[in-house]
Amino acid sequence: MEIRKLTIAKSLSLVAGLSMVAGSLVSSAEVAEAAPGAFARALALPGARYAARPRTAAGNPIVVAPAGALEGITTQNMDSYRGIPYAEPPLGVLRWEPPEAPARWTGIRRATKFADHCPQLATAAGVASTTENCLYLNVFTPAGTPAKAGLPVMVWIHGGGFQTGESDDYNPDKLVAPGRVVVTLNYRLGSLGFLATTGLDAESHLHVNYGIMDQQAALRWVQSNISAFGGNPANTTLFGQSAGGASVMTQLIWPASAGLFQHAIIQSGSYALITTPPLATAETNGNAFAAYEGCAPTDTACLRALPVQKILAAPGAGGAAAFAGGLAVDGTILPESPLDAFAEQQYAKVPILQNTDHDEFRLFAAELFDLSGGPLTAAEYPVFTKATLSAVGLGNYTQLVLDEYPLSSYASPDLAVSAWVTDAAFATPALVMDDLFSPGDPAALYTSEFADENEPNWELPPISFPIAACHQSELPFIYDSYNPKFHLTLSPAEQQLQETMVDYWTQFAATGSPNNSDTPYWTPFIAGLGNMNEFVPPGASLSANFQTFHNTTFWTAIFGLLAAQDTAPGLSGGLALPAHQHVAMPRLLDAVFSAARERHVRRS
Repeated sequence: MEIRKLTIAKSLSLVAGLSMVAGSLVSSAEVAEAAPGAFARALALPGARYAARPRTAAGNPIVVAPAGALEGITTQNMDSYRGIPYAEPPLGVLRWEPPEAPARWTGIRRATKFADHCPQLATAAGVASTTENCLYLNVFTPAGTPAKAGLPVMVWIHGGGFQTGESDDYNPDKLVAPGRVVVTLNYRLGSLGFLATTGLDAESHLHVNYGIMDQQAALRWVQSNISAFGGNPANTTLFGQSAGGASVMTQLIWPASAGLFQHAIIQSGSYALITTPPLATAETNGNAFAAYEGCAPTDTACLRALPVQKILAAPGAGGAAAFAGGLAVDGTILPESPLDAFAEQQYAKVPILQNTDHDEFRLFAAELFDLSGGPLTAAEYPVFTKATLSAVGLGNYTQLVLDEYPLSSYASPDLAVSAWVTDAAFATPALVMDDLFSPGDPAALYTSEFADENEPNWELPPISFPIAACHQSELPFIYDSYNPKFHLTLSPAEQQLQETMVDYWTQFAATGSPNNSDTPYWTPFIAGLGNMNEFVPPGASLSANFQTFHNTTFWTAIFGLLAAQDTAPGLSGGLALPAHQHVAMPRLLDAVFSAARERHVRRS
């Protein structure tokens, strides 16, 4: 399929978007005074091999990249360059357009503070923002790293359900310490990042998945500029968690992203298999959004004139009732559903590390039940289960599910729901993805489950059950945190596990394999065996219990993924993807959230 160009020539006035650049520049004379020889040579020969890193009189590091010269800041043995523009601000007529490459600035741009986050409401996962001038990234290197040092590069995509999140939630000092360059980025979110309408989709540009386009633009910026920071653009790992993991999967599928990264790490991202509607559904939601905002679906000028606050105030953000706000099969970036693309082996064949969490849904159960009206009751459990399954055409299987997950086996209804939703919406898709990835290059697939059942409960209000190894619980074992809400005090055993996981992640980024002499050997995934590295303090161990514990055979049968015929090569246990029998899978998680909202409304 022909891929349209991301950049469309326009003669536009972008004074508003560029005005902040002028205010953030330092004069060339200031830096020349601090390091006259090195800096003068760097400015004169921007393509030359740079010597030692020049610094300002205050000791701040200077980088001269093709994009322009930058002044960073040194903290925690890292040189950090923050708030670097990788695209023009998507303001005015550039709203709901593919990202435009920014102009090279003159002088030295101060890059010592993080940029504003992309527009979002305040949540536990993100800070409120109403500025669309948000397409910025951050680069972190070991202190003093010279240009063209050839260090492996790790590009992080944050989570937040494509609705919230920002580039500066997590501090990558532990990832940088072994000699890695880490890049974090903002990308457009919610309706501003993922809107389909009749009018927008008729324009002559890529549409719907604007946030995914932003991510690719950042990857292209990395390819062009990262060597000036000491990184090797030919040894780049793309990694992300939750929506970030789903984004990594999407970049694997998008043909135009091939070659922009050489390794991929997916953390709790396989739910993309079950949350990716077709373009027609996205347009229906987007046209409803337009109507709510008082615009005709074809009136793109009206949409682009809407105040950000009004866009954020629209109801239905996320879930089945969403007007807009997530991935959609647009025909180009996602030529088909992720499940079909991976089943047909239509993705970039790079080494992959995939992690899922043992109790994924417990975080959402806390938010949807305990913190939204109180814990689920025994009487509500079968009603909620039936409502969820009926919404995706599986209502006839309700009793089977209730028999498989009886209340008598769990300490509370919340934990019963958490068990079956974790198995159906997270664990089974993860195993399906492992099986689908493995035919590409079995030696290059590494799978794991994070299972620290005693992890501290972050900063959630009191809830009625242990949060355990819930969604995003592995993050404090890879990152420190800028956000005190996510900063945990780890036990000595957990600190040991943290060291092991950081070692695996950074070694994988360097070589495409997590293995070295300092960590237990991580056996590549073997289709049919279903082996995983299980992360339980104080370390890692090989486990083949994932399928049994998470009841994946039961759920693949429920979803129509088990068949005697048309079994795809390399898949384990008769797993197959025959003739669209998996139609229920795309809507399950949305149905769970929708049923929870209806329950909350009834209680209110």
